Amino acid sequence: MPGLPGAAEEGVLGGRHRVQGLRLLPERQPQRRVLQQLVLQRLVGLVRRFGVRLGEEGRRILFLGLVVGFLVVFFVLVFFVFSVFVVLGLVVLGRLLLVVQRRRLGRMSDGALDGRQAEIGVIGGSGFYAFLDDVTEVVVDTPYGEPSDALFLGEIAGRRVAFLPRHGRTHRLPPHRINYRANLWALRSLGVRQVLGPCAVGGLRSEYGPGTLLVPDQLVDRTKARQQSFFDGEIRPDGRQSKVVHISFADPYCPTGRQIALGAAREHGWEAVDGGTMCVIEGPRFSTRAESRWHAAQGWAVVGMTGHPEAILARELELCYTSLSLVTDLDAGAEAGEGVSHAEVLEVFAENIGRLRDVLFDVVEKLPKDRDCLCATALLGQDPGIDLP
Repeated sequence: MPGLPGAAEEGVLGGRHRVQGLRLLPERQPQRRVLQQLVLQRLVGLVRRFGVRLGEEGRRILFLGLVVGFLVVFFVLVFFVFSVFVVLGLVVLGRLLLVVQRRRLGRMSDGALDGRQAEIGVIGGSGFYAFLDDVTEVVVDTPYGEPSDALFLGEIAGRRVAFLPRHGRTHRLPPHRINYRANLWALRSLGVRQVLGPCAVGGLRSEYGPGTLLVPDQLVDRTKARQQSFFDGEIRPDGRQSKVVHISFADPYCPTGRQIALGAAREHGWEAVDGGTMCVIEGPRFSTRAESRWHAAQGWAVVGMTGHPEAILARELELCYTSLSLVTDLDAGAEAGEGVSHAEVLEVFAENIGRLRDVLFDVVEKLPKDRDCLCATALLGQDPGIDLP
């Protein structure tokens, strides 16, 4: 009706209405202002417990300090969270750059990277490539993790060779912890198609004493916990999954490589034993006398710790694999002494490494450039489900 005062509007700021301006109707105040009043009342109550009386100006300063403190805490938390994400981002970026750098240094792209290729691989100790004048160290990344060490590329009689320390250059890896899959994959990724595997073994027969060179033609696997296939149907770390493939392994070693190794040894006055079975045990311990006698009773010739799964993994990658086994001791069952010691093995190996190197280098020179053995077609007619390097 004309002349009658209207009702107070909700949400009108204090001072816009005589009743609200006097704060006699707090329920009609804006919600924000009511919240401020409640917070102020709480703060004033806390302050009064310490005997401090605040006026209107003091209340405003107190509320302002609360707001500033809240903002400071808020921005500190935001800065902390931002810093954490920045650090995590830098860590991830650093790891990605490291992987890229390693691949640039060592991994082949379409078969070539700055000429860092090899056609023959040697898996052994540093005693072999240490005799070369010009060696290039190459780091290779694989879908199966890191190899035992970097690969060392050199040249022998015009042939490009990649040397890989089986146990690492400081012999830090025991036989059961060697990443055999990464080792063989790394060699193939450099272009290697023929592999020589010199190793130290124990003789299981009295006639195979220290200093005997044996080129085995068979092996028996007595290992327990080693990854021994690329084609096990499991998903790799890179997300690829292989199919299950069954490889013929009746003759574990390359027949061509064996004959060349035997001939090279004879030319150097070292009559190598042609054939024999290598028994591969888990290690790193040596055999008991009972185990050694049992191995010998089966007709096996030597016992070692690294010949498997090197041979089968090489076959799965269609690589030729030849073992040159240097007998460093008579195994525990073949002698009446205290048994073999690690120091004895190293001593005999060091005494023979010179002529073993000469034979090995001669084999490298004489290996055929074009292969016609069954090793080169081991996957013929089978689909492994993954691309070989």
